[in-house]
Amino acid sequence: MASSVEIFFSYSHKDETLREELEKRLSLLKWQELITGWHDRRIIAGQEWADEIDMHLNTAQIILLLVSPDFMASKYCYSKEMKRAMERHERGEARVIPVILRPVYWQGAPFGKLQGLPEDAKPITDPAWHDLDQALFNVAEGIRKVIVELTAKGKEQWLKEGKAHFNARRYKEALTACEEALRIDPNYVDAYLTKGNMFLNLKRNKEALDTYERVIQLDPGNWDGWHNKGRALRGLNRNEEAVSAVDQAYRIRPNKWDLYHKGEAFYNLQRYEEALDAYEKALQIDPNFTYARRGRGTVLRSLMRYEEALAEFEQAIHLDPDNATFYVHKGNILYDLERYTDALTASERATQLKPDYMWAWHNKGNVHERLAQQAHEKAKQLGYKK
Repeated sequence: MASSVEIFFSYSHKDETLREELEKRLSLLKWQELITGWHDRRIIAGQEWADEIDMHLNTAQIILLLVSPDFMASKYCYSKEMKRAMERHERGEARVIPVILRPVYWQGAPFGKLQGLPEDAKPITDPAWHDLDQALFNVAEGIRKVIVELTAKGKEQWLKEGKAHFNARRYKEALTACEEALRIDPNYVDAYLTKGNMFLNLKRNKEALDTYERVIQLDPGNWDGWHNKGRALRGLNRNEEAVSAVDQAYRIRPNKWDLYHKGEAFYNLQRYEEALDAYEKALQIDPNFTYARRGRGTVLRSLMRYEEALAEFEQAIHLDPDNATFYVHKGNILYDLERYTDALTASERATQLKPDYMWAWHNKGNVHERLAQQAHEKAKQLGYKK
């Protein structure tokens, strides 16, 4: 069974009594550990109330809007809580349910398009209900049906949601969805892969490594597991192990990316000739592979083979003329060659392509300093004296 569903109550304090009565009708779901309820009366002394509310509003799977004239008149409920609730509802992160407590015009509100409770959106306090118990039972039953729908979600649906969150860079939500999929099937390889990829993107390399190890344990021939294990190991500066991992991935599925990461690991180990060999093999597979061009250029510069390094970055720029990083590397090599005017041109192009690129501005400053130094030296040669 999936973990309990968190319910957030958004309400006016003037409706406190009705909220308490509704929460009583949800008690069985709580005892069955299907739900946990949260509202601002749960805040204990010393906690920052706004932060606490935001945290639960951002994590609850169901958000109940307890609608009444006082709710609609509350700037905090309407503008803050309701707005955030609808954002999460529209992204598929939470289910928003309006619960109509007392008569008020709410159909024109942003949540007016949603199915409200009780049935037919008849207010709980409407005299048409036999009594309050009947109205609240109707609401509780509607909430129960939503709970069943959410907890009945299969592992594939959880993983689909996890991947959607991952692609949108909502990593916390992606992790939660993957964990739900793994609770249903603890051996679900695809869920582990998505979880590992999230950790890798967050540079949480040790957690990524542990996750990919689990993938390989479950499926020893999984290319993604071995390939990304190598990336995680490289992130941990365990480059020898990284080479072994990407070699295993390459044996499973020969491709340019394993060769590229092998070259990066060899470069970190300062085994430059082996790095060049790996990049060259990647380029044999794809001559337009700019990552391998950059790798070769970086290694050749470390070997002080500047003209060859420059040629690699010229080729990389030809393939990807809007890549600011390539111009920064080109500028560095031109600086090494004491071609300072050309280096300045390269740095300026990098800042045009990416105005917030720190290294481009740093290199530009270095070139200006060197050109200024040359100008002062020339002035002295021509007889300038302070």
